[in-house]
Amino acid sequence: MRVSADGQTLMIIGDAIISEALQVANPEITYALDGDADQAVETRRALLRDCASGQITIAATHFAFPGLGTVTADDGTAYRFNPL
Repeated sequence: MRVSADGQTLMIIGDAIISEALQVANPEITYALDGDADQAVETRRALLRDCASGQITIAATHFAFPGLGTVTADDGTAYRFNPL
């Protein structure tokens, strides 16, 4: 879910990415609840690419508290979460 106001954007990523340590750096890592693993990987890559390309803050319910931060691209296929 994307929420925008006053030139700022917040992306609430829900269950799309459950591990900042694993799936942000390696979006191809799947887990048991990815009903369609290929689609889950494609979705994670698209979310990370979108968040890294703009000034988007993410709210990640499964990340360490408070789960807010930004994403930067490390090499085009791997990303890094930058907590606020």
